[in-house]
Amino acid sequence: MAPVPIIVVPVETRDWLAENRAAFPPLHIGRFWIYGSHVTQPQPPASLPLLIDAALAFGSGTHPTTEGCLRAMQMIRNSAPRRLLDMGCGSAILAMAGARLWPSCQIVAADNDPVAVRVAARNRALNAISPAKMRLAVSHGFGSRIVCNQAPYDLVLVNILAGPLSRMAPDLVPRLAPDSWLILSGILNRQARSVEVAYRAQNMRVWHRICLGDWTTIIMRPAAAGTMPQLWRGGA
Repeated sequence: MAPVPIIVVPVETRDWLAENRAAFPPLHIGRFWIYGSHVTQPQPPASLPLLIDAALAFGSGTHPTTEGCLRAMQMIRNSAPRRLLDMGCGSAILAMAGARLWPSCQIVAADNDPVAVRVAARNRALNAISPAKMRLAVSHGFGSRIVCNQAPYDLVLVNILAGPLSRMAPDLVPRLAPDSWLILSGILNRQARSVEVAYRAQNMRVWHRICLGDWTTIIMRPAAAGTMPQLWRGGA
């Protein structure tokens, strides 16, 4: 067999991350206004701003799973949670959205990837959110003391994948407050039933589903929670 020739071609040095940022216009999801640092236009009146630059962590608001969570949060905004956990936080867009919606809420954002947690810390600073209000942790599941010590949570958001979501159910549900909310995403439509079965086995019930394209976001509550409130649809 003849040797395979190797061709070396010079490639222009380019800041692909900066170019990627510039390609994204501001995004409106309900009241949330998600924008990058390259955006110069003024913030729309009554919007909730989230400054997110493209980075090495998931969560810029453009994916249906993130959008589903942001819409779900606005649907339950009248719940006024006191303690919120963003598990698998990536860029921490959901944790920061919680800080905007519920200014008095104490928030924990956790991820098993140290790079994601560093990105989350940068985003927290860019959005002028106090570290005392929004704590960060590198955590594999509930392995971090920070994550465990803040339980029980009034709202938990998990936007990862269907398999890990289902396996997490026995560890997650005991960390919920009795009248709490759970928002699950990262779920393909065809996987939604299996995820719901895993959480129903832990005495959770479905309150609402949001389907965007091929993806489903599920809002759940403990079966023993009080009267299921009406949807708050403003801005959602």
